[in-house]
Amino acid sequence: MHENTDPPSKEDAELRHQAEEQLSRQAARSGRLPTEAESLRLVHELQVHQIELELQNHALLELRDKLESSLERYVDLYDFAPVGYFTLAKGGIIREINLAGAALLCQERGNLIGRRFGQFVSAETRSTFNAFLGWTLVGTSREQCEVSLALEEAPPRRLSLAGVGLVTEGERRCRIAATDISERYRIEGVLQASEARLQSILRVAPVGIGVVRHRVVQEANDALCRLTGYAREELIGCSARLFYHSDEDYEGVGREKYRQIAERGAGTVEVRWRRKDGAAIDVVLSSSPLEATDLARGVTFTALDITERKRAEELLKLSEARYRAIVEGQTDLVCRCLPDGTLTFVNSAYCHYFDRAPDELLGASFAPLIAEGDRVGALARVRGCDAAHPHDTQEHRVVRGDGALRWVQWRNQAILDADDALIEIQSVGRDVTEQRAMETELRRLATTDPLTGAFNRRYLLAALDTEIERARRHDRPLALIMFDLDGFKQVNDTQGHEQGDRVLQTVAARVRGRLRRSDLFARWGGEEFLILAPETTESDAVALAETLRAALHEPPIPDGGPVTASFGVVARQPEETPDQWLKRVDERMYASKQQGRDRVSAGGNARSPDAGG
Repeated sequence: MHENTDPPSKEDAELRHQAEEQLSRQAARSGRLPTEAESLRLVHELQVHQIELELQNHALLELRDKLESSLERYVDLYDFAPVGYFTLAKGGIIREINLAGAALLCQERGNLIGRRFGQFVSAETRSTFNAFLGWTLVGTSREQCEVSLALEEAPPRRLSLAGVGLVTEGERRCRIAATDISERYRIEGVLQASEARLQSILRVAPVGIGVVRHRVVQEANDALCRLTGYAREELIGCSARLFYHSDEDYEGVGREKYRQIAERGAGTVEVRWRRKDGAAIDVVLSSSPLEATDLARGVTFTALDITERKRAEELLKLSEARYRAIVEGQTDLVCRCLPDGTLTFVNSAYCHYFDRAPDELLGASFAPLIAEGDRVGALARVRGCDAAHPHDTQEHRVVRGDGALRWVQWRNQAILDADDALIEIQSVGRDVTEQRAMETELRRLATTDPLTGAFNRRYLLAALDTEIERARRHDRPLALIMFDLDGFKQVNDTQGHEQGDRVLQTVAARVRGRLRRSDLFARWGGEEFLILAPETTESDAVALAETLRAALHEPPIPDGGPVTASFGVVARQPEETPDQWLKRVDERMYASKQQGRDRVSAGGNARSPDAGG
């Protein structure tokens, strides 16, 4: 074993010194010097103590390192935390602040120490902040509040503050954590506004609106309460079963509604509910889940009262049945149509007349049933029916089922709603073909000569006034031709009146065949005839008269000899009355008689057969 030759260390010298002092104290107390064994034991104890001290010193050094490391992490967490941290003294003076806090106030951290936090708080929330600060500084419990910041050249912010009081460095302070809740505050504001709008809509909605969960009422608006007669407090928390007359109705509606929701995402059914007073009401119930994938979250429903509508529908059905019973028994043609001519109703007589089945007619236009030439006018008359012109009568030709063209008279009536808006037009028709033929014949008999077919004297006089007015208004020429058969009395006397009638008929036919459609040919009386020629000068009328005179020279009438006539021609003069004009043409015709008959006289000059050719 090698002897230690190293000089003693400072710690060894200190240990030896302590041992010598302890031995001296023991010797003084005991009055003797310690033995060698006691001296060795004491040295050993001192060595063990030294080792323990060295171990404690090492542990203290490790703990110090850990504390320094922990402090660095705390500083990092404090400065870079996403929440603003403040230490405030009395009056809200800022003693400490982290980076997030400085960012919330939009200032450099160094510029904020020593300033009052309250100067950044908006005037509207400053009293709230002051109360919060006061409670935090004097108490030890956790306090909370929300404030708004009013910052220069920065948008306003909303902060949630949480603080607790403490005493540090001999001063009462509080530590505050500030969280920016501006976005949450904005969203809450939007939600509140949306909720307010929704509640407003629910209050004024004319239909009942509610929410059920597992068919238990969770929400009900005022309209639903009025509809069912229950107060809101009576509905909330109650099963929707109280609306139904029976369990069967309740279960059946539920199955159908949820089946539709499963298939289409929403359901609509017509139901009969029972009010609180026991009265039955008809309701259209529409439902939609709050969350499509989870019916357990609840279902929103609307309830529309259709009791009056259903009653009106029943009355309408009854009225329609009565209407059909009446019109189906009619022999007149009855139909109803829209303004564009689309048929909405036809009775049996209508179908039979046109030989069509109801399904061929309904939904189609009646236009193809009208003769093509009358179609446009007939549709225009139908479209003209409205509140200002609710009634109209028209006649037009139709194509009957057998293909025959027939005349039908229609009485059209506009069907209007309570606001005088046109719904449709009802028409009642009657076949007037024979009636029109009879009226036409009566008109013909009233205006024509039955023997010759020419117009009669009365019709010519009426037409004379019309044509004179037209010629005067447009300054157009107008001429009269009068002729009388020569020696007609002798025909009647020698050959009989029947032969005389045949002569008159033949003369009328020959003359009519050489006139224009615009010329008016009339039997003036006996064997006298008049021709009114519009758009004709006197010279043109003379030429026409010569043509007619020559036509009478054609081969003799059967069983009779040749026929001649004396003609007078005059043109209308301005300011001349009809009587004056007729008198002048009569004078011209008699001038032809006096000059030898079978000639044309006009303007005071007579033309002989030789001159006329």
